[in-house]
Amino acid sequence: MTAAAGRLDGNTVLVPAPLGSRLHTRHLVGTLGPKGLRLSLVEAAWCVMGDRLKMEGDATAADLLARGDAQTEAEHLVYADLRERGLVVRHAGASLAVLPRGAGLDAAPLYTVRPFSERTFLSAADLLGCVGGIVAVADDDGAVTHYKIEASAPMGNHPVGKLPVATGRPLRDRVLVEDGDVRQAWQGEGIGVAHGSGFVLSLVEAEHLRRRGVLKLPSSRAPSPDLARLVAVHEAVRATGALCKSGFKFGTHFRAYRDDPDEAHAEWLIQAIGSDDTMAWSDLSRAIRLAHGVRKTLLLALAGKKVAFLSLSWFRP
Repeated sequence: MTAAAGRLDGNTVLVPAPLGSRLHTRHLVGTLGPKGLRLSLVEAAWCVMGDRLKMEGDATAADLLARGDAQTEAEHLVYADLRERGLVVRHAGASLAVLPRGAGLDAAPLYTVRPFSERTFLSAADLLGCVGGIVAVADDDGAVTHYKIEASAPMGNHPVGKLPVATGRPLRDRVLVEDGDVRQAWQGEGIGVAHGSGFVLSLVEAEHLRRRGVLKLPSSRAPSPDLARLVAVHEAVRATGALCKSGFKFGTHFRAYRDDPDEAHAEWLIQAIGSDDTMAWSDLSRAIRLAHGVRKTLLLALAGKKVAFLSLSWFRP
């Protein structure tokens, strides 16, 4: 049985008193004002779909959602998912605030949730704007998956030290160092892979060592923007004392170790993202699931003027 009647007022719904007051008290929705209860389109659609609210002119939930912008549909699906979990939720602009159980809508939130559609492409700015909160992704079936985004850098026990100088021979995709006398010192920083009496470096490692002044090359040229970004992330990882190796076998740019790679497993998988890059949620979902499956933490390394590390992990509301 319907509990109230509402009418559209711009891109909100107004439910006059006293019906609005009862709807607000019983279902913890909207904001009470002198004219009655004001609901967002998301809240109103949830009320209509649950037969909690009847609209003037018999407007349906679909009619209400169609009046919103591109995000309204995802916001509604996430709002409904949280409410079905028995949570108290306040719709506040582009975010949803989850409040303590038993608290009113004026309580300080436990955390905020930013809704996205599966088809959304994320920029570095989008990700940075979600740090410390929860993102919720509505897929094409309407199911919702929640992720926590935190500022979190790798940490290791191998600070950058002083290395002996050697000369390298550039190949197409790597650099060969035939001076076996430096191998032990260099591999103490997780650099290079043994090859005969010498060892090979990735282009990222070679550029990192060239910048440190310990690798001499017959000639050098400016790295491409993609390589420069990877080198910046590699250097940022090393600056934390962690050791950095290729992440190809896990589908990421790097994997990082707290201790010696020969004696420990990698704890982090790292994907480098440029400040102008975008990512699809399907790619992130795949990376998060893989990292969880191999008991590692997925880090996105946002490479701008400085490198910012963000961890993404599943979250249960």
